[in-house]
Amino acid sequence: MSSLENLVSRLRRRKLVGSEAVALETALLLRSVVSQAKWTHIEGLLSQVRAVGRRLERAQMREFSAGNVVRRVLKLIREEYADELAALEAGRQQQPRRRRVAKSESDENDESGDDAEDASVDSDLTDHEDDDEYVRGITMGTAALSFDPTSAIHSSILNLLGRPETSRQPSSSAICTDSHLQTPDSFGKAVGKEASRASIGTDLKPALIAAIQLVIDEVRKGHADVAAHAGEYVHGGEVVMTHGAHPLAIAFLRHAAEKRQYTCILTESSPAGLSATHAAAEALANVVPPHGSGQRTGDTQQKGAQVVIAPDAAVYALMSRCNKVVLAAQAVLQNGGLLLSPGARNVCLAAKALSVPVVVLAASYDLAPIYPYGVATASIASMSESADLEGLRSSTVDNRIDAELIELNDPETILPLSFAGTLNGGPRNYSIEEAGMIGTEVDALNPASEYVGPEFVDLYLTNLGGHAPAALVRVMMDNYDEEDREL
Repeated sequence: MSSLENLVSRLRRRKLVGSEAVALETALLLRSVVSQAKWTHIEGLLSQVRAVGRRLERAQMREFSAGNVVRRVLKLIREEYADELAALEAGRQQQPRRRRVAKSESDENDESGDDAEDASVDSDLTDHEDDDEYVRGITMGTAALSFDPTSAIHSSILNLLGRPETSRQPSSSAICTDSHLQTPDSFGKAVGKEASRASIGTDLKPALIAAIQLVIDEVRKGHADVAAHAGEYVHGGEVVMTHGAHPLAIAFLRHAAEKRQYTCILTESSPAGLSATHAAAEALANVVPPHGSGQRTGDTQQKGAQVVIAPDAAVYALMSRCNKVVLAAQAVLQNGGLLLSPGARNVCLAAKALSVPVVVLAASYDLAPIYPYGVATASIASMSESADLEGLRSSTVDNRIDAELIELNDPETILPLSFAGTLNGGPRNYSIEEAGMIGTEVDALNPASEYVGPEFVDLYLTNLGGHAPAALVRVMMDNYDEEDREL
């Protein structure tokens, strides 16, 4: 398990960040685990995969994509196992049916042969109609046969004409009644249901590896599949606002710039994401649309998107000019809420106040079956289509966001001690005692993400298509099993 220890160490030391990178590494690890695992029953394999998921979640509980991929693989294992059982049962049901069909065909052949033989006998009797001894011998032989109930000779009259007798004594296996035939139920009783399940064994390993490979391909193409929908949601001449430089949002906007001419407003996401935002704006502004995309062919310098970098304080002032807001989620939670980069909540508040639609981009591995308030009763099964979502939200014990969902970064990156010195006459070096005094008097919080409720989101766009916030519950139920909600 050196690969597992390596991945756990990288997660703990934050050397591996981002939902896409974590999901891909987790899927590759699970493929290796399944290919090397040994088990005699499917529950043994499930427990091994679940143990790997627990290790990854304890290593970094805020990287939800690791647990999501593990839950997805657990469901795929159960589905492959159920399909194998169904195919096994279908094969057992076909065997008695084939026996019955073969027996009926054999009986029909025997009956047709008997009819031909009877017709031949009738013709012989007609030919020997004047031979009294011939007819008398046949009649006496037939009478003797009819009065011998223990005779094992065929009832065909040709046996009386010289055909060798064949024994028709039934074998010990054929004496049994119909209730002892090998029907699927009796076969299951004889072999045992658990034994038949265990007989599948490692035969599932190639199918499971192929299923996990599909998950790996889905993770690798996740951003590209989401970005492929850009032409349907970004139209020419629109003004689109986004926050920060999330790779999924930039890929989406770049794909839209290849097909449409529009204006993109990027908020700075200062101070942590300032440099990344400027780099993303430069890359987005240099996108040249391909020929035949609706742009003017005479102007080769015309770009697909006009990019404007706006300070975070100007979000509300510019929101009235925007047609829509496009954001990329770090994680999508069970109630339809999501975790975004710091500062995105202000963008959502301004969009809500000015009735600007908000489109949230998320890959399938970003969908986490976790309730943000930590209520144990709010499970996937209780949030079905018939459930009262408002009543479920109002039944929370504590209406505050679970503190474990929000990760806090080092405040030194946003409020260094040298900055505090400017308030007292200029920057200078502080002693340990002075630094400790400032640390006790000043509380500086630097969250790595912030929670946004489902009431601020109009549409979720994933690689599976567009979904309303309330419809994400059904998507999670299709991707995960309820028993895997807690690894």
